[in-house]
Amino acid sequence: RSYRLPVCGLACTDARQPDPQAACERMASVLFQALLGVRVFGAVGQLSIDEVFSPQQAVIDREILAYVARVVKGFELGPGDSVEMIRQGVSAGEFISAADTIARFRDFYHLSDLFRHWNVGRWRSEGSPSILSESWARAQEEIRLSTFELDPVQRTEVERIYERARQYIRR
Repeated sequence: RSYRLPVCGLACTDARQPDPQAACERMASVLFQALLGVRVFGAVGQLSIDEVFSPQQAVIDREILAYVARVVKGFELGPGDSVEMIRQGVSAGEFISAADTIARFRDFYHLSDLFRHWNVGRWRSEGSPSILSESWARAQEEIRLSTFELDPVQRTEVERIYERARQYIRR
C-alpha cells in the first residue's frame, strides 16, 4: 500500500479553545507530519477541527511551527571526542561553561519570545503574564497593523453569509 503526503499539512485538534489539549494535539500533529516530510501547514488558529478560529491560537501555532522547524533542521554533531567532553563536564560538575555548549546553545533550542524562559521570581515581578494574554496582545497588534482588504465582491458574499448566520441564530 502506498501513502501520499498532503500538499499542505494541518495542525488538527478537537480542543474548543487554546488550552493544554490544543497545544498537545497541535504540536503532535505538526511534528508527526513534518517528520513525514510536510513543510507547509494550514489551519493556523483553527480549533475544534475547523469550527472555531482563535487569533491567540494562531500566534501560538507560529511558535509550534518554529519549534518543529528546529527539530526538522536537525543537529550537527561536530568533530571531537564526545566521551572526553562528557568526562570534562562530569569533572567540572556542569556543562554550561564548555566551549561546545556555549557555541551551540542558541542554535540548539528555539528560544521563543512568547514562551519566556523566566524563573518564578521574574515571572511574578513582571505581573505573572499568561501565554493567552500575551498571544492576544500580539494578535491584536498584528490585526491593527494589517492592511489587507477583501475584494468587494468577496466581502459582499461574506457579509451575506454572516447575515444568514445571524438570522439562523435568532430563530
